[in-house]
Amino acid sequence: MSHLPPPGQAVRDLLFRELQPGDGDALKALLSDIWSQDGGEGLFRRLGDPDAYADRQLGDPEVCCVGDWSGEVAAFGAWRQDEGIAVVDVCGSAERLAKWKLAPPLLEHMVRRMREEGICGVEATVLLTGTAIQAMYEGLGFRMLGKQVTEDGEIICYHKRLSGRGRESHRVKL
Repeated sequence: MSHLPPPGQAVRDLLFRELQPGDGDALKALLSDIWSQDGGEGLFRRLGDPDAYADRQLGDPEVCCVGDWSGEVAAFGAWRQDEGIAVVDVCGSAERLAKWKLAPPLLEHMVRRMREEGICGVEATVLLTGTAIQAMYEGLGFRMLGKQVTEDGEIICYHKRLSGRGRESHRVKL
């Protein structure tokens, strides 16, 4: 790990690539790690079991990307489209790598891909307790749409407009 920046600084030289069939086991392990970071009780619960979610993503790799660091699947992001708006399902990294802030450059890459695909906006929901995640979205130009109380707890909905066409935003369907 000697080529990583000091803890607390984002890694900007991750290799971003498409998910590949051989990533299955590594992706399942990473998603289990990401799911466990919120105790398995938060918003990831709506996505289902991490292994089943990984299998679904392997079947539709067009809407996800991997942050590859030294040959390791170190970060993962995925989204779904809803009427021209991309909805971020997950954007995270292994907990042991969290101090290097891999998620912000991954989210930046995801947004670039969405823009290239002609998506007019992107939305995400985060638990109110996720202050680091909130700071990441706000730091990348997302604006808060509002707060909701759900069975998962109090959540914040964020939106970022990517193009001048299409509608401004809509509520994320949970």
